[in-house]
Order: sequence, then C-alpha cells, then structure tokens
Amino acid sequence: MPTRELDTRAPDAAVLAADRRRRFDALLDGRPSIADAEFIDLPLPPAHRDALLNESPRLGVPLHTGTSVPANLPVAFDPGERAEGAGGQRGRFGLGTDGARVWEIGLRSRGAEGIRIRFDALRLAAGATLTVYNEAGQAVGPYRGSEAFAGRLWSGSVFGDAVRVQLRAPDAVALAASRFTIAALLHIGPRDGALAALRREYQVGPEPDDRDFCGTPVPDCTQDATCVLTAEPALAAAAKAVANYSFVHDDGGGSACTGTLLNDTEATGTPWFLTANHCVATAAEAATVEAHFDRRTTTCGGCQMLPAVTVEGATLVATGAGLDLPDFSLLRLSRLPPGRSLLGWSAARPANGVRLYHLSHPLGSPLAYSYRTLHASDESILCGNALAPYPYLLSGGLPDWAGAVYAGSSGSAAFVLDGSQAVVAGQLHGGCLYDPVNLHPCEPNLESTVDGSMAEQFRYLAPYLTGVLFADGFEQ
Repeated sequence: MPTRELDTRAPDAAVLAADRRRRFDALLDGRPSIADAEFIDLPLPPAHRDALLNESPRLGVPLHTGTSVPANLPVAFDPGERAEGAGGQRGRFGLGTDGARVWEIGLRSRGAEGIRIRFDALRLAAGATLTVYNEAGQAVGPYRGSEAFAGRLWSGSVFGDAVRVQLRAPDAVALAASRFTIAALLHIGPRDGALAALRREYQVGPEPDDRDFCGTPVPDCTQDATCVLTAEPALAAAAKAVANYSFVHDDGGGSACTGTLLNDTEATGTPWFLTANHCVATAAEAATVEAHFDRRTTTCGGCQMLPAVTVEGATLVATGAGLDLPDFSLLRLSRLPPGRSLLGWSAARPANGVRLYHLSHPLGSPLAYSYRTLHASDESILCGNALAPYPYLLSGGLPDWAGAVYAGSSGSAAFVLDGSQAVVAGQLHGGCLYDPVNLHPCEPNLESTVDGSMAEQFRYLAPYLTGVLFADGFEQ
C-alpha cells in the first residue's frame, strides 16, 4: 500500500495568528468581569504534584503528563438568567452586542503548566457553545455538545494555571435549556512538550534553548528529525503523518504518546491513526485524544518550531494486546488536518537485517529520528518469551543504529524505506531489557526496540484499511 501525500498545505503562522485573534475578540464581546479573587481554586495535592514532577519515565509506558483534580461544580440556568449550583449563584453574566447571553466562570490550579476541563452531563441548546480560554488569547472550542462521548467532554489543553469557561447562548431560552457539570480539571505538568511549544507560539513563555533537545531532557543520542528530512524524501513525507498526542486515561491521568496517519486501499482520505493499545485502549480514552502535528524544528540544530496543527477527538475502531497479539490501536481522528501524508503499509513481515525507523516524540520533545536493525527470527528467545508465534519485531543489538526512542515514543510507527516510500511495518510497544535494573536507550546491545507487527495485527485492521474481512486469519 503506497503513501499518499495530500495536496493541501498547512496554514502558515500569520494565518493562524490572525484566526486566533479573531476568535479571541469574539470571546471578549460581552464577557463579564471576573476578579482574581473570584477564581475557584482546584489545587493538586502535594503528594500528587511530587509524583507528577518526579516520576521516572520508562520506555513502553505512556509519558505521564497530568493528574485530575475533582471539581464537582454543577451548573444550570433558570429563566431569570441565574447560574445555580450548590451554595447559590455561580459565575457571572454578560450580554453580547448581538444579544447573546454570556456566562463565565474562572478556574485555577496553581503551579499547573496547563489545564483541561471535564464536562459531565453536558446538554447544550441549539446555538449554545462552550469555550475554555486564557488571558493570553489561547482558546479551545467552541464545543456544541455533539463532541461529547456518553455525555462527557474533555476540553483541549490551555496553557497556564488559570482558565475561563465561557457559555455563549443566542438568547435567554437557549441559556435556560443548557446545563452541565464541571466534573474535574486536569492539572498538566511540565512534561507536555506540545503545551510548552504552544505557549511560545503566543510569545508568553521562555525562549527554547539547545540544552538537551530544545529544553527537553532526552537521552544523549536523540537526533533531531529535521536534520535528516532533506536528505530522505521518504522521511520528509512520513513526518507529515506523525503526531505527538495527549489523552486522558479512564482513571483520570493524563499521558502522551505518538501516532501515525495511514492510507487505505480506496484512498478515501479517512484519517486512520495507528498507535499502541497501552496508550489508548478504550473508546472513552480515544474521545479525549488531542493530536498535534508538525511538532518539529524548522532548521537542523535550531529550536524554532513550526506552528502545530491540532485535532481534537477520535473514535476507537480496533485494538488488541496480549502475549499472542500485538500491542495496537487504530483510531479514526475527528478530521483530517491540512498538509498531511497518509503512510503506506505492508501486511508482510520485513526481512531480517533491514532498518526499522521511528519518528517520535521522546519525553514530549520535538520530532526525533531513530532506527535499529531488525533481528533474526529468534526474537521470542531474545526477549525471554517462549510463546510462538511471537507477534512483535525486535531490532537493535547490532552496530547499525541511530537515535533513541523513550517514554512518549510509544505507538510511533515502525517503518522501512522502500525507495521513495516509508512503509509501515508495525508500531512501538517498548523495549526488551537485557539489563533489568538500568535503562540503556542509547545502548542497543543492552536494550532492543520492540514493535507490534503489522503482519500479525493486519486481520484486525483490514476491514478499515482494505474493506476485506478476515476470520480465523483467513480472508473471507
């Protein structure tokens, strides 16, 4: 299956900035004044904050980026345009120039690098919208209620430790018919690299530096993907399919992984998104996905970033994990963003000795490049697993290697280069450690890269990528 490069272009920085200004101006129309003292504080307990800051990342585990704080703030509106909750009126009201009713509430979680809001029992009248934003002008939404999964909606991420939630209704009737509960706040810590880059786009954060990898403490051997894209057209096309994405687990924790857009045989343009089951495993988790494309440097060795293109929300269509099943999830993103590639794939196992490449976001860094050499067929023995067939690909342990994968790289596509094409052969599961005490991401003789095999999982993906149904491994 070949790669398909779409002919649409990602918007440039000036267009994005103008659109953001327009959206922010619309939010300011009729918004009420909220004093700093009126913001509701939702602090993260010190023990949880310490865990968020000091947890040791591990290959094969999603990068921990945030922790939920319960809020339990029900909001309903009576015909007198009061917002009622436990303890009386909640939030403040304004009136837009078009007659729209505007309600807002301020929320804060001190020390957070960013915030996401969970809305439960969400019911919005026709024409009513919800938006979450900060005073720098960054906004997520507007949400109309149709984005909710089983009545629950996680907003996108907003940088900073304070946000405003705005409900805008066309009239008093629509306002009275809308209701929801602000159920929780996700307190996002410093490991969400996409959020840090977004803060810099709004020119309110520190300038990136060349310490580690643009301020991210990655393994020493990590390589900036931009340094190889010019020389490898196949990699340049593949980079446009890769996203650093964040999501919220069913238990309320925030994490980040990497995923890749795939092509299908009918060239439908459907945004199929391949990642790992140990990242996103349920429909509820898929609904919280926030995928950031083009998170890479503009020049080799520099730290100026391309403007990211973000997609919120996804649907889980296939998933699997286990000792006899690869670690995979196939999602359908809510939309296909402009300027993308849809990568080709193969249902055949790659030949032993070929390079398996990854483009990923270790520890939330800008896009990084790595490859290892595929082992011979005794991988089940190499990884201490006697089960057969072993549905994974092991690579490393040989002198031909470059770069590193780490926490945050999970789910990134493993692909081979076939002429001018990058062909997906699987996705990152984790590592096979020959030193169980210490991590060695830059020592492939001590730590093999383990990828779920496309050849083993293809029968589960085929209905979506080819339209062909399989039963018991045989085409029907």
